[in-house]
Amino acid sequence: MHDFGISICIALVSSLFVSLTLIPLAVSRFLKIPESYEAKRYGLTRDSGQMRKSLLSKYLIKSYTKLIKLTLKYRWITVGITTLIMIFAYHLYGKLETEVVRSGIYREINFQIDTPESYSIDDTKELFERLEGILQEKKEELEIVTLSSYFERNGGSLAIYFAGQDDAKRSVSMLSSEIKTLFPVIAGVHYKKMFRHSDDGRGVSIEIKGRDSDTLLRLAEDIKKRLGTIPDLEDIDTNLEKGKDEILVVIDREKARMSGITSQRIAFGISGALGSRAVSKFEVADKEVDINLQFKEEDRQRLDQLKNLEFENVEKKGVILNRVVDFKRKRGPSAIKRKGRKPIVVISASYKERGLQKLRDIITTKMEDLNLPAGYEWNLGEEFSRFESEESETKFGLFLAILLIYMIMASLFESFIHPLIILLTIPFAFTGVATVFFLTDIPLDSLSRLGLLLLSGLVVNNAIILIDYVNRLRRNGMDRYNALMKGGRDRLRPILMTSFTTILGLLPMVIPILAPVFFGPFEGREKIWAPVGLVVVSGLITSTILTLIIMPTIYSLIDDAGMWVKKLFAVT
Repeated sequence: MHDFGISICIALVSSLFVSLTLIPLAVSRFLKIPESYEAKRYGLTRDSGQMRKSLLSKYLIKSYTKLIKLTLKYRWITVGITTLIMIFAYHLYGKLETEVVRSGIYREINFQIDTPESYSIDDTKELFERLEGILQEKKEELEIVTLSSYFERNGGSLAIYFAGQDDAKRSVSMLSSEIKTLFPVIAGVHYKKMFRHSDDGRGVSIEIKGRDSDTLLRLAEDIKKRLGTIPDLEDIDTNLEKGKDEILVVIDREKARMSGITSQRIAFGISGALGSRAVSKFEVADKEVDINLQFKEEDRQRLDQLKNLEFENVEKKGVILNRVVDFKRKRGPSAIKRKGRKPIVVISASYKERGLQKLRDIITTKMEDLNLPAGYEWNLGEEFSRFESEESETKFGLFLAILLIYMIMASLFESFIHPLIILLTIPFAFTGVATVFFLTDIPLDSLSRLGLLLLSGLVVNNAIILIDYVNRLRRNGMDRYNALMKGGRDRLRPILMTSFTTILGLLPMVIPILAPVFFGPFEGREKIWAPVGLVVVSGLITSTILTLIIMPTIYSLIDDAGMWVKKLFAVT
C-alpha cells in the first residue's frame, strides 16, 4: 500500500516539475502554429479566440451552452435531481460487496481426502490411483499439467496443477467445481477442497476457545451445522477433524487400587509395550547403538491384544489391563492450538460470492443464540480482523485526504466557500463507482478502496480548472452569469481532454473486466489491480459529466448564500 502511494506521489511531483519547466521551453522553441487562411481572410488572430473549431467541438460547445442555460434557469430542480442521484448512489454503495485484498491466484487445487477407518493402506492407494486415472483421462479438457498426491491409511491430499495464466481458458473456480463432480461417490470417503487455495484464497474461519477439548469439539459440531445453513459457504471443516484416530485409556482408579496396581505402572507398561523409545544403549567399537524393548509387530496390531495385556501388581500377581481401565476411540487434533493459554478450535470454510462484510453480518446472526458454557467464547477469524482493520484505515485515510485537499485549496483560493464547492466533485465520482461496481458485481476490496483515495485527488482537478477560470473572469469585471457561461464554454475542451486521457490510459487495466471473453479467465494479478483502474475510470466519467453540468448551478447557489451571510453580518 505504501509503495503504491509513494509511486503516485513521485510521478506527480516529477510531472509537475516537467510541466512548469521543460514543457514551456519546448513549446517556445518547437511549436509554431501558422494562422489559417480563413483567419487571415477575415482579419482574425489567434489571440482573439475565434479560430475555427472542428465540427464536433462546435456542436458539443453549442449543446453544452444550452444545457448550462437550462440548469441555471431551473436551479432548484437541478439541485433536487442532484440530491436524488446522491441518495441513489449511497444506497448502491451500501449494497456493494466488500472484502480484503487477495494474493495472486495459484493455478492449482488441493483436495483433502478422508477414507473410512476400515481402509488399509492398499485400499487408500487403490482409491488415489482411481482418482488420478479419472483426471488423467480428461487432462486436456481440464487444462491439467500434472498431479501430485500424498496418502496414508486414513487418507491424504491430492494436488492438481493447471496450465499457466497465458494458456488458461477457464478459471480455477470453474475447474474445481467440475473436478469435484467427477470424483466417485463412495461410502465413508469425503472430499474437501482446501479453502486456503480454493476460489482465489476466499476463506473464512471462526475460533472457539475454552478449557476442555471435548467440549470444544461438541461446540464445533454445533457451529458447523449453523454455518452449513449459509448457502454461500462450502467445505466447512475444523482443525480437529484433520487429526488421526486415537485410543484413549481411562484408568478406573478405584479398581486399580483394589487390584494393587498404580496408574504410573499402567502408563509405563503400555508405553514400554507399544513405544519405541530406547531403554538403554549398547557400545560397539566407537559408537553406541540404541536398545529398544517392545512387543513384536504381530502382538500389537489389535485392540484386544492391548486389553489382554497382563501387569504384575505389588503382590506379584498378574492383573489383566482390561479389568482396571476403559478404552475409548476418538480423533485427536492434528495440532494443539492455544490462545490466551486456552485450547482453541478453528472452524474454517470457503465462500463463493458474498463479500466479507455481508458474511460477517450473516455469521453473527447465526451465532447469536449459541449457548456457551462459562469460560468459553467464540470469535471471528483472522480474515475478519484484517478486514475490519483495513476498512478503518481506508476510512481514516479518505477523511485525511479530503481534509488535506480542502486545506490546500482554501490557502490557494483564499476562500473557505469555493473549496467546498470543489469538494462536491468527490461524491459525484463515488456515484459512478457505486453504480459500476454494483452492475458488474465486483467486490470493493482494500485495493479498490485505495483507488478511492487516488480518485479523490484526481476528480477535484476538473472543478479547480472551471472555478478558477470563473473567478478570474469575475475579477476582471464580468458578471456571475456570463462568467459561468463563458467559463463552461472555454474550459469544456481542456476538462474533457484531461479526463479522457486518464481514462484511456487506464483502459488496459479495465478491459479484462469488461470483456473477459477476449482475455481468458479473469484471475491472477489483473484481478487484483483491475478494480483499482475501474474505480478511477468510473469515478472520472461521472465526475466529469456532473461537474460540467451541475457545478455552475451549485456555484451560483453557494455564492448567493455567501452574499446573504455577508449582508446579514453587515446589518448586524
